[in-house]
Amino acid sequence: MRINSLYTKIMLSFFTALAAGLACIVIIFILIVENRFNKHVQNELIAAFRITSKGVELLASEGNIDDPVAHAELRHYIKDLDVIFKGQVWLEKPDGTVFLSSRPRTVPKFTISNEKYQDRLFYADVKGLPEADFYFAYPVTVFGHNATLAMLRRDDIYYRDAAPFFLMVVQAVGIFTLLLAFPVIRRITVPLRKLEEGALRCASGDLSYRVDMKRGDEVGRVARAFNVMADSVENMLRMKQELMANVSHEMRSPLARIRVALAIAEMRIEEGRTEDALRHLAAVSQEVEDLDSAIGGVIELSRFDAGGAYRVFTSCDLAEMVRSMLQRYAPTIDMKQLQVEVDLPEHLVQDCQKEGFNAIIKNLLENAVKFAEQGGFIRIELAAENAGAVLAVSNSYRQLSEKEISLLFQPFSRGVGEDVPGTGLGLALVERIAVDHGGGVVVENIEDGVRFAVRLPRPRKDESVS
Repeated sequence: MRINSLYTKIMLSFFTALAAGLACIVIIFILIVENRFNKHVQNELIAAFRITSKGVELLASEGNIDDPVAHAELRHYIKDLDVIFKGQVWLEKPDGTVFLSSRPRTVPKFTISNEKYQDRLFYADVKGLPEADFYFAYPVTVFGHNATLAMLRRDDIYYRDAAPFFLMVVQAVGIFTLLLAFPVIRRITVPLRKLEEGALRCASGDLSYRVDMKRGDEVGRVARAFNVMADSVENMLRMKQELMANVSHEMRSPLARIRVALAIAEMRIEEGRTEDALRHLAAVSQEVEDLDSAIGGVIELSRFDAGGAYRVFTSCDLAEMVRSMLQRYAPTIDMKQLQVEVDLPEHLVQDCQKEGFNAIIKNLLENAVKFAEQGGFIRIELAAENAGAVLAVSNSYRQLSEKEISLLFQPFSRGVGEDVPGTGLGLALVERIAVDHGGGVVVENIEDGVRFAVRLPRPRKDESVS
């Protein structure tokens, strides 16, 4: 069965890790701690049994072996040892017969292994006897006769005290960890549900919805990235809507003028006033050119929005490209009697997007020539810098306000009160080309005009491919 719930996956992963961790703890305890604990218990028993044997000798040091009173005291002491050690204790004669026993039943038969001696004390492991694990024997003197104090006992200290306590601690840790896991996992899954809700609301058209989540972890970073994405999508949609509204307005106005001009031209032809008809037809031709230019600008902006414009880099001489473009505007410059100031290096070779850089030069020069007053100036500067090249175009013009500067790069935006031909798309296209490839445009008022500076960084090595 495939598990699709993240909550269930996290819980199962946590349970698996917890079970594996507890199993490792138990195994380590059994392999290391248990053996050491058993060894410690065994040493304690050996020491206690040696001391006990001295007590037997003291009780049986005086009196006769046939004295019933001495027998009673010794039997009572041996029974006490049975209670203390929790094992059967007895005294053997040298021939192996039992002299006194702490229990009424006879000593069971058993086999031993791993025999060891320590200061006359004999001890070994017991086999074949479920109720005992160890056998101890120590030589003693009872009423002047040689005897052996023996004991069979089970090593139940570990199983009765240590092991249950250890397992109880392990269970308590496991239960506490599991209870703690529920709020921790919920802290992860609840924000993800909020993100899911936000994505669904944005998909349904509510682009103003933002996920309110103040966290410093990965989930918080995802929430902030979601909000940034929602902001970008909302801005893009708003810009598209504004662009469509502007396009509709810009298209409607020339179409209306064309319709009126054609109607007037038709009337003039019927009246025989050919010259007036031709003048109106010329106006129609100009409107068509302006309309074609506007459509071309919108197409260029759409190419950038789609991410498919000017992506091929080739080695270009930027200075030569500026000179070539400047020659194309020479007639217009002469007509307006503009003074041209040029500060270009002889050559400035750099990998660039040739079509895009030509579009930047064309629109900046066109804008400068168009808005420079009659008899004014234009200034063109090109310089290399560590990160690439900077192209600056200045022209004589009035000082721009901050509001006008902020609107310069918006599509279809024109200067307030200006009556010049154009679509208002040129500077928007310049900014898109520069920003789309790592550069930027800076506009500033200078002493006698306005200056536009475009920074073109060098492309990365992986981009510099023809």
